[in-house]
Amino acid sequence: MTDPIGTYETLEGIRDRVVALCGEVCGKRVLDVGCGDGLVGRALLPGVGPAGSVVFADLDEEALDRLAAELEGYPNAEFVRADARSLEAIPDGSVQAVIIRAVLLYIPEKPVALAAAYRKLAPAGRLVISEPVNRFLYDQPDWLWGYDLRAIPRIAERMRSGFLEHDSPEVRAMTDWTDQDLFMMVVDAGFRDVRMETVTEGLAPRPMPWLAFLHARWTPWMPTIAQVMRATLSVSEQAAFEATIRPLVEQGRQRSRLSNTFLTANR
Repeated sequence: MTDPIGTYETLEGIRDRVVALCGEVCGKRVLDVGCGDGLVGRALLPGVGPAGSVVFADLDEEALDRLAAELEGYPNAEFVRADARSLEAIPDGSVQAVIIRAVLLYIPEKPVALAAAYRKLAPAGRLVISEPVNRFLYDQPDWLWGYDLRAIPRIAERMRSGFLEHDSPEVRAMTDWTDQDLFMMVVDAGFRDVRMETVTEGLAPRPMPWLAFLHARWTPWMPTIAQVMRATLSVSEQAAFEATIRPLVEQGRQRSRLSNTFLTANR
């Protein structure tokens, strides 16, 4: 069966699903937490109408300034610098809907952020969450990042260990939880009528240039693959690693999947 909203591998598909889960927003004040470039909030602006508003909240002041310039013609758009863990700049009980998309995975203190969202909602307000569940990204424990490196197991394990040396609460926050954990966090925050659906799709093969792969950062707090290679492997091991993984990277022979959780709840 084909989902009428489209693939959740695309941001547009996720955006459309989140907007649909918000329900009727005409005349409501909607808070977009960690809005980034405003993907979801932009789509909601026409729906809230002149009597409602969308509050774009983010810690990145430069991103907010860019967004404000792009949405200058929308009098029902508000822009607030706020940390998702406190939302201190938003009065308690002042919004009728809170949207959190791809924000919680970066936050070690997820229950704290959910408690803040609960406080900002008016009674009977609606919470809508969309988060990727990175715990489910790769399903072969003896592979590395979805690439079959069983031909060089010792080198692959050294690379894995090299990245683990840079472990931190922020890094663990991206992978140390499941959709069921998120569900219980929302319940524990005091929300009611919690509903959740997790959609998992295999990602299409995506060839990547070798240099782009080497210098990619999987998270903002991690070193690049090239940096870990140089710090962890000998010159001969680096050559063996490249000879094995480079063809897989450039041909897109990676096995991975995208799991995205959609959750709604009421205050």
